[in-house]
Amino acid sequence: MTDPATAEHTITQLLHELDRRRKTRFRLNATRPINRLPVELLAFIFSQVQNCEPWSLFPPATMEEMKGFHSWLKLTRVCIHWRRTAISEPSLWARVYLPSDMKNQKGFLEMLLERARSFPLNLHRLLRSDDFAFWTLDKTLEEYQAFATRYSTQLRSLRLTSAGVSSTSSQLWKIFDYTFPQIQEIHLDIRSDDYDPVSNSLHRILSNEGNSIRRLSLTYVPWPAGASHLPHLTHLALRWQQPESCASYSTFLDTLQGCPRLQFLALHDAGPLATNADAVAGRVVRLPCLRRIEISWANTPAIWSPRVLLGHLDFAEDAEILLYAQYMFHNDYLAEVLSHLPPKRYLDRVSKLQLRKSGDTAILFRGESMCIDSTVRHDVYIRGFVPYLANVSTLIFDQAITVDQTNISMLLSPSHFSTIRFLHPTNFIPLVQALTDPNGYIAQSPPTEIYLPATSVEEMSKRYPLYRSKLQRYRDKDVSIVNREHLKQPALKLIFHQAEAALKPPFEGPLRRIVRGK
Repeated sequence: MTDPATAEHTITQLLHELDRRRKTRFRLNATRPINRLPVELLAFIFSQVQNCEPWSLFPPATMEEMKGFHSWLKLTRVCIHWRRTAISEPSLWARVYLPSDMKNQKGFLEMLLERARSFPLNLHRLLRSDDFAFWTLDKTLEEYQAFATRYSTQLRSLRLTSAGVSSTSSQLWKIFDYTFPQIQEIHLDIRSDDYDPVSNSLHRILSNEGNSIRRLSLTYVPWPAGASHLPHLTHLALRWQQPESCASYSTFLDTLQGCPRLQFLALHDAGPLATNADAVAGRVVRLPCLRRIEISWANTPAIWSPRVLLGHLDFAEDAEILLYAQYMFHNDYLAEVLSHLPPKRYLDRVSKLQLRKSGDTAILFRGESMCIDSTVRHDVYIRGFVPYLANVSTLIFDQAITVDQTNISMLLSPSHFSTIRFLHPTNFIPLVQALTDPNGYIAQSPPTEIYLPATSVEEMSKRYPLYRSKLQRYRDKDVSIVNREHLKQPALKLIFHQAEAALKPPFEGPLRRIVRGK
């Protein structure tokens, strides 16, 4: 049997040995290059590891886009030095995201608030259905009231989302009884059994002359009546509002007129109703800072008509106008979409039309350029849209296309395409033959320039051996001149580009942010 004194001595020696090894590891760790960096620089590196992009998205990020935000916390488990550095930097803890599946929301929230200290807070909380059950409701409201009482002067951004909650208690809106003097962003995505309390509270906050609200998004929540002076507002999004709760056209235009710094406006099944637009006939609101406006609808485009609203707005020519809907380019709905294009003054600016099929169904205008992204056959929307675009001179195919007899007649039927750009390898020989055939159909003003990637020559030689001899003469030339004097037409230029940058289209990447996880 081991003597107790001997056992105690052995344990003491082991503890001393463990402490010595810990101190040795700590000293060795301190000699590593990254740990010799100034603490401020190491904290900055941690802030770059944090995925802060979802916090800058507008409209606000969804649960899917916020997934993994807390993965940066693994850095605090690398070593004591990194943990101490992270804890000492309050800005790392000031973005408070509480997903609905987090088991201990309250404990995690208390830890973040303690480490954020007095740094301005950004709170994004997903409400849970259990929080509003009759046996937990009082406790939930008590927690929200306690948070608002303690941090009302520190809160800079508030996002409340009731994903999966069919209806929240109207008592929740009592948190807006507080002033929130530093708040700059309010994002509410909540279903409720009574919106009057929140509308009244929002009206009080937004009507305060000292308010500094810069970003505001309301989903399901109706626009607070009377809130028409928001001098600092730069981003506004209204989504999924019931028609009976929407502001009148006059009230909505008053609101926009009170937002001289507005840069981004998004309306998804929201905004003023076209049915009451007659009362503001002829009125135009100038928005000098607007850079992008998005108008979308689900199944009722008539009451949210983009054409009517855009007819009352005046903004810079290089601002973007995005239109999209779930069934925008369904064949049966094409005529309906055409009726909701922007007013003629916007369409007359367009000189470049880009067509593509990326699955990002939308129409985007920017200055003199327009992009149609759809899964419908290109001949459908060329014949459907081009008659509305009187000044289009350049057609850009940002998709693979087979140049056959049907497509040739489609390309030549509009008489104002002077330039056609193919961004993908294309069998262009049939088009050249049609443009030089004295017996073929030639438009009054046929194209004079066709831009092609240089790979078109090689790929078409392999795919179409019959054209190999005709393609051979184009192989080593950047520009080939095709004579059309016999047709009394100007010569046709075939311009081949080796570099992809030379064929860069007006629009690259997604036309819109596809919001998932709703």
